[in-house]
Amino acid sequence: MKKPTVEDIARHADVSTATVGRVLNNRGSVSANAREKVANAVRELGYRQLPDSITHSVRGVLKFLFLIPNGESAFLQMFKQAVASAPAAVPDYEVKIDFGYIPFDDDEAIIAQLDAVSCEDYQGIAVFAVDAPGVRHAIERAKTRGLQVVTLVSDITDAPVNFIGINNVNAGRVAGSLMGRFLPAGRHKIAIVCGTARLRDQIDRIYGFNQALDATLKTVEVLEPLEGNSIIEKNYQLVRKLLAEHPDISGIYSSSAGNSGILRALSEIEQRPIVIMHELTPRLREALSRGELDAVIGQNVDHIARSAVRVLRAHCLGAPIVESQEKITIDIFLADNMP
Repeated sequence: MKKPTVEDIARHADVSTATVGRVLNNRGSVSANAREKVANAVRELGYRQLPDSITHSVRGVLKFLFLIPNGESAFLQMFKQAVASAPAAVPDYEVKIDFGYIPFDDDEAIIAQLDAVSCEDYQGIAVFAVDAPGVRHAIERAKTRGLQVVTLVSDITDAPVNFIGINNVNAGRVAGSLMGRFLPAGRHKIAIVCGTARLRDQIDRIYGFNQALDATLKTVEVLEPLEGNSIIEKNYQLVRKLLAEHPDISGIYSSSAGNSGILRALSEIEQRPIVIMHELTPRLREALSRGELDAVIGQNVDHIARSAVRVLRAHCLGAPIVESQEKITIDIFLADNMP
């Protein structure tokens, strides 16, 4: 195949050859729109036929900061791996990603980290955020500075940004509906273990869970949620104490991470209750296959990471967002349908 010339690219992009030359050689000032048109033309004409030096220079560079919790849960490890491969979702741009780590128990620290992000260093931020007024205002200030922002996994009320994640109220309803289907007839006592009630995703999941149980079962007592902060050892101690105080527990719903601790506590009793958890981590995959729990509600972390990169890119370039492409679906995993 004949290699495209500068004239071919200029004609296809409807720009001057001088503009093409500046883009290809990464020299001079070129508008984002013109750079995008040249990049599209190069790709559509078969940019893989061009030398690597040219294809590299035609790609714009975007740098994003992902602010994620400072824990070490399996879900976070899965998410970090997904983010590392997410730049492939926008092949026409070189996307560079850094990580920052935020403490969920310190609003001021989260606000300070958001306020410290400079538009000279990054074009966009993707953040797991606590739903607190100060955090929302920090996001608004970041946008005023020219940064693009999306929230991940847990939403913020009335924040002027795109949320990338599942509908957490619906996810809780799914868990509640499954719990109601799994429980035999009769009166039951149900426990909830959450990460922290400071996170919107936890509040929404618990709300949806209770709503679904109220609609299907009138003979269920749901205990006050136990906050384990997604810490394995803390969840282990909480559930051990729970089982000692309430040996008649019929079901446990875990709305967050740190589930290895819950499973360890349950392994110490003869007959476990119905158990529903979130996120198909390697440990929960193993537990499902061994019959240690009944169902896992999942969300595709690879899809979330790719979607965050695509949406941030679109905002940076003023391009449209394909809403159907960015919708994150709720997955239900049983022992029979694990991928």
